[in-house]
Amino acid sequence: MAVRIDAVSAVRPPGLSDDSRSLAAWSAEACMERGSGNGEATVPLLVYAGVYRDGNVVEPAQAPYAQRHLAEKRRMAGTAFSFDVDHLMPGIEIADGMIRSQRLERAMVVAVDSGVIFTEPKDCRVHPAAGALLLSPSDNGEGFSAFRTDVFPEHRELHQGRLVWIEPGNGTPPHHEMIVAQSPGYLSACVKAARDAVEAFVDDVDLVLDDDTLIVPSQTPIGFPEALRDVLGLSERTVVDAADALGAAHTAGPLLALDKAMQDGRFARAKRVLFVTVTPGIVVSIALYDR
Repeated sequence: MAVRIDAVSAVRPPGLSDDSRSLAAWSAEACMERGSGNGEATVPLLVYAGVYRDGNVVEPAQAPYAQRHLAEKRRMAGTAFSFDVDHLMPGIEIADGMIRSQRLERAMVVAVDSGVIFTEPKDCRVHPAAGALLLSPSDNGEGFSAFRTDVFPEHRELHQGRLVWIEPGNGTPPHHEMIVAQSPGYLSACVKAARDAVEAFVDDVDLVLDDDTLIVPSQTPIGFPEALRDVLGLSERTVVDAADALGAAHTAGPLLALDKAMQDGRFARAKRVLFVTVTPGIVVSIALYDR
């Protein structure tokens, strides 16, 4: 048994509220409407991925808010379960494992970020965005077939984020603020780490990267899809770049890219899809999806 993608949804302001809980709820509902094929279908597991949240809170967990919204829409039953993780690909791998081991009919992964302005560089920010992925068992061979995660701790100082406590003053209530600083060498370090991880991965699974392989990468740091394409020597159409006038998205970026590839037909034409994500640390996560 494999685990296949039933549907993907992508949500980006403007025109919608940009708080992370609303974005998670809307993307989850849209994904169920796209993929269930049955007005009464429910999802027993929801995984929420994202580090940039409304109010920069750690607690409470954010997944139950999306779960409550789906329950109100009769899309999650009272026996359903939900929880938070920081990053998208571990969330997908967990959902994949739960479907296989617990024989779930489906599972959903929601990737969300509220907006965060970087302290350094001043013109950089994380844009509000959300995406959702509906997964289900597959008996025809389509689905995820391999996962890999590599950590490159020597680059951990190149992207730093921390919470600071702001005392009340001038009519402003006490609150937390997220301080994010990114060094100039972060992009090049991400590209090198991703190249090394991809080369090790394709050796492990005996894969040749060619025009039949679609690459769905992280959309941050800005310029990563193009730089990854160049360092791997691939053609422009094989690596999805979903950046637009709203800028690049962080946690939801790969799902925005996947949605774009589904809309323009590249996903349907591909024989296989390689997800390549980079997150501060630097952590590179890769997943192979057989079409």
